[in-house]
Amino acid sequence: SEKIALLEISGAIMDGESVKRVIDAIERDDKVKALVLRVDSPGGTVTASDYIYHHLSQLTEKKKIPMVV
Repeated sequence: SEKIALLEISGAIMDGESVKRVIDAIERDDKVKALVLRVDSPGGTVTASDYIYHHLSQLTEKKKIPMVV
């Protein structure tokens, strides 16, 4: 059966590595057909935010799946 992945980011965005591990897991799962990204953050570093954005863009491009934020 097909799945929709839910990725929740909450709190200050200071490090993108933990989010990257989740993105990698979503990428490996062939049943994921869409991604919902929920962000509840007061902000964070530009570097970490860009890192997450870059990997999310690669994920949606590679898997050809829609992302809703």
